[in-house]
Amino acid sequence: MTPRRFLAVLFLALVSFVPARAAEPTAPKPPHIFFLIGEPEYDTKTTVPAFAKAELEPRGVQCTFSVLPEDTSNDFPNIDALKDADLLFISVRRHTPSQAAMAAIRAHIAAGKPVIGIRTASHAFALRDKTAKPPTGYADWPDFDHEILGGNYNNHYGRDLETWAKIVPAQIQHPVLAGIGADEFKITSHLYKNPDLTEAVTQLLTARIAVDGKSETQPIAWVNTKDGRRVFYTSLGAKEDFELPQFRRLLLNGVFWALGRAVPVPGTAEKLRPGQTTAAASTPSEAMGTFKVADDLVLEPIMSEPNVVKPLFMNFDERGRMWVVEYRQYPEPAGLKVLSHDSYWRSVYDKVPPPPPHNAKGLDRITIHESTKGDGVYDKHTTFIDGLNICTAVERGRGGVWVLNPPYLLFYPVKEGEDKPSGDPVVHLA
Repeated sequence: MTPRRFLAVLFLALVSFVPARAAEPTAPKPPHIFFLIGEPEYDTKTTVPAFAKAELEPRGVQCTFSVLPEDTSNDFPNIDALKDADLLFISVRRHTPSQAAMAAIRAHIAAGKPVIGIRTASHAFALRDKTAKPPTGYADWPDFDHEILGGNYNNHYGRDLETWAKIVPAQIQHPVLAGIGADEFKITSHLYKNPDLTEAVTQLLTARIAVDGKSETQPIAWVNTKDGRRVFYTSLGAKEDFELPQFRRLLLNGVFWALGRAVPVPGTAEKLRPGQTTAAASTPSEAMGTFKVADDLVLEPIMSEPNVVKPLFMNFDERGRMWVVEYRQYPEPAGLKVLSHDSYWRSVYDKVPPPPPHNAKGLDRITIHESTKGDGVYDKHTTFIDGLNICTAVERGRGGVWVLNPPYLLFYPVKEGEDKPSGDPVVHLA
């Protein structure tokens, strides 16, 4: 394709941008979740559909269920519906689906679509006997936990131990944790052991337990964004967990986060800022359909969420890679309190934050995106640094990377050929 002029546009799935002369927008397609359920121990064939009916369907989510008719079966019904689903929700324990069903599951994941797993999803497709083979015509996936969920299931603690859950303080502003609160809460289901999660995992909730007088802590909820995919997992999901308001909120938030949509705030009237809306967000493909482009222009998406979120600043290096500042923390800096606004609506905070790495860890990050095929579509994504707080610009040069993180101008040293800092930043302006 060689158009007279080429227009590359960076899209956010959560932002509907409609320019002048836009075509009449069509109603956005409702998100579609495919629920794969097959475990007898926690009765999720009852609790999960009830949760979906109470929390998801009233919010416009289409729900399709594939529930094993009995625990001795491996034949999940209605599997063809998975190909049209936006999200795969798994509550399965040690089953080997048919080869056709496993191919559909792998195709969903290979397409970069989101996944949610609860409780036994960590060993959904793994046989207990690691030397055993699935029956002819059926397939296992023993490394699903590690490869997709980012977990490392290693059995569980006893059922009679008191367990207390708490959010990870550094992630208090993560959307999956919205409305859960910072206070510990008691869970009565037995605690799973998940040591040594994969590097791409962000822990959100942990739980502590006393064993022989010694306190032990395990992660119980996390997100995994490896390969740009949105995956949410929680080891909670027993029948009694569905009675906890914190768990129900966690699961609701996890679903909407995985779908790339705004996390709902149940029971509250949210005050919207100018330009905000409560309307369902468009997907990138839906947003593309709203544009009417001049005959001598071509409009093509080059990247979308979840690979990039809230881009504020970007530039390119000598290899054609795009460096992006993701302004994820805006408008509420971590560790700071807004006291007032001036006449230009600039915020006045309660203190001046220390520079990285001594700052309160925020959600902002600097990412590097590369088109490995040279077709202008960015398919390789690398995080240069995260944990920043209201970062606004990035530039390379003089043996490293310069970062504007008000009120500081920082310089991160970088070794030649590497895409990560080789040490803490030097403050050049403050």
